[in-house]
Amino acid sequence: MNDRFIYDEKTSSLYAPDGVFLKQLHCPKALNWNQLVVENNEQRWRNCDKCKEKVLNLDVASVNSVLQDLQSKWSHTCVHVSSNSDKVIFLQDANAPPKPHAEVNSDSPVVIHTARSFLDIDRALGMGYWPDVRFVEYDTKNFQTKISVGQNPETGAIDASGDYRRKFGGGKTFFTDKLIDEDNQSEFLEIIPFTYYYQYYRNSPIAAYLIPRSLKDGTAVLVPDPIEDIVGSKWNQGSAYRASDVTGFVKDRKVVLNEYKTPVRSFVG
Repeated sequence: MNDRFIYDEKTSSLYAPDGVFLKQLHCPKALNWNQLVVENNEQRWRNCDKCKEKVLNLDVASVNSVLQDLQSKWSHTCVHVSSNSDKVIFLQDANAPPKPHAEVNSDSPVVIHTARSFLDIDRALGMGYWPDVRFVEYDTKNFQTKISVGQNPETGAIDASGDYRRKFGGGKTFFTDKLIDEDNQSEFLEIIPFTYYYQYYRNSPIAAYLIPRSLKDGTAVLVPDPIEDIVGSKWNQGSAYRASDVTGFVKDRKVVLNEYKTPVRSFVG
C-alpha cells in the first residue's frame, strides 16, 4: 500500500497517499526553507514571517500529522518538500521551466521561458520567477496560412493540403483557372477550396515571460517562444510563420525583444 504523498508538477497539486486532493502548493513570496523561522528546534515545521503561517516539512513530519493539519477546513498550513524526498511521488512535467539560477553566464544569453496560462504563471511565481505579463494580441493581417480539404465521395474519409501543388480532384490549378487534368485527380474530391486563416490562436488571453529575479538590466536573453507575433519566415505561396529564438535584453523587469533585428527567411516551393 502506498504511504507516500503525490505531487503533480503540472498543476502544483499535492495529494494524500490514497489520492485525495490536499492543496495546491504555491508561495507568492517565493521563499525557500532556509528563509523560514525556526522555533523550539522543531524539524517538522517552521514559521513564515511573511504570511504568518506554519510550514510543514514533508521530509520529516509523519503522514498522519500532515493529513490532520491539511484536511482541517480551517487550515492555511503551507508545505515544504525537497525535490529528492523519499516521502513524495513526483509526477513530473516535461514542459516545466527549470528552477531560476542565480548565476549568469556572460558568454551566452539567458534563455527566457514563456508561460501561456494563469496556472503556469502562478506556478512559475512560486518557483522564484518574476512574470513579465502581457496581453496576447494577434497579427491576423501579416500571419496567415491556407488549407484545402478533400473528401472521398464513397467512404467519407477526409484529407487536407496546405500546398498549391497538391490539389484534390475538382480543384483549380494555382497558375490557371482551369480544372485539374484527369491525371492529377485523386480519390478525394475538393469540398473546401484553399482558404487562408490565422494559425496561432491561444487558449489564454495572457502570457508571461519568466524572468529570473537575479537578472540585471541589460542582460542579454534568448526567447524561444515570443509572445508577440514576429515574422520569422515567408513562403512564396502566401503563408507567413512566427519567429522563434528571438534575442533581446532585460530592462525594468521586462523583456525587450530585438524585433526589428530578427532575420526573415524566405522559401520557394
